[in-house]
Amino acid sequence: MSTTSSIECSVTEGQAMLLLSVSLLSLCGCLYVIVTYMYVPALRQHPAGIMFGMSVYGAVYQFMYIVESHATPSAACRDVPFIVDFFLTGQETYMLIFAIDLLLALKNPFTASKGQMNRYHIAGCVWSLIFAGISRCDNHFALFGFCWMDVATASLKDKSSARSPPAGLFFALYILLIYTTSLYAILRTWNTLLKGLPDTFTTRDR
Repeated sequence: MSTTSSIECSVTEGQAMLLLSVSLLSLCGCLYVIVTYMYVPALRQHPAGIMFGMSVYGAVYQFMYIVESHATPSAACRDVPFIVDFFLTGQETYMLIFAIDLLLALKNPFTASKGQMNRYHIAGCVWSLIFAGISRCDNHFALFGFCWMDVATASLKDKSSARSPPAGLFFALYILLIYTTSLYAILRTWNTLLKGLPDTFTTRDR
């Protein structure tokens, strides 16, 4: 039995409809953010650019899932693994950018944000490209029926090896980093709001 024939990534009809419905809703939400950002100038205030970037990556990812959900697993694995990794990572990276921007704002609330936003977009794109290249060593089905290709063999492994470490581990650790940083930013913000910003303490104390 070949390695490709030993892999199955099947879902029930109900599960497929649920995933497709959620993906369509997500795509509509992303497109709504993109359109309103482009045509309503008042909504372009910082940090709306971060949400715009996240929505662009998310819209492409959701569109790819909707298109590829009708393809066979082997076709999906060979056609889009690098692009899937790039846009999925880009979408999640903007969560990390949100947290970093919040921490920087706490450090200096009066920092100019326009230049920072350009750096955020560049850093997010470059890191997503790097991540997509690295994650190709993860050789297993990714989220929602996608799979990641082995860059050396360009072939799928069987189930036992596909699900063994480090398959998916790198991405899982990155997600853990994102949400750990986000939680720290939230707690830091909450603590700062309770105590008051140091820059305004003297004024409020008068």
